[in-house]
Amino acid sequence: MNVLVTGGVHGYETSGVQGAILFMKTEAHRYLEHFNILCCPCVSPWGYEHIERWSAGAVDPNRSFKSPSPCDEAGAVVELIAKLGLKWTMHTDLHETTNSDFTEFVPAKAARDGHKLSNDPVPESIKPSDCPGAAYARKVFGNRTEMSHSEIKEALGEHPSTAKDLGTMNLEAFERFIVEQHLPYL
Repeated sequence: MNVLVTGGVHGYETSGVQGAILFMKTEAHRYLEHFNILCCPCVSPWGYEHIERWSAGAVDPNRSFKSPSPCDEAGAVVELIAKLGLKWTMHTDLHETTNSDFTEFVPAKAARDGHKLSNDPVPESIKPSDCPGAAYARKVFGNRTEMSHSEIKEALGEHPSTAKDLGTMNLEAFERFIVEQHLPYL
């Protein structure tokens, strides 16, 4: 069975690189009887060295694992996988959560793409009504013209996003809320 381990897809997620290297140095040998392990510990070396989310070409490697790829680094991994011609049992990517997306990445991406910077967590190029969660929102909303906080809370159950009073929402606001909160109702 073949297992792929990747780290450093986003260079500023440095613990993924360190975790992949540490795993290969200290733990991988325990699994070699059962698995062939391929490790790409730092998919985006430039991003890692510069502590950046994207590549030197200002492309998000995590959105670029395809052929042809707009990102050389992600494209190299895709090419390597294709050349090996193996069937993969599992892929583990060592991402981490950072709090800099809205303070560093989003402003830099807006500047790169010539977009107006907004504090809106849903990019202006995305219509919430086109997102998968919006279909759920429309189903829950039904024929109503608006939903109260208690109706929203009843529809979503005990979810942290409903702890504060959400007021009353129309369908568009409810769709946006579902999308912004990344609620798992797809």
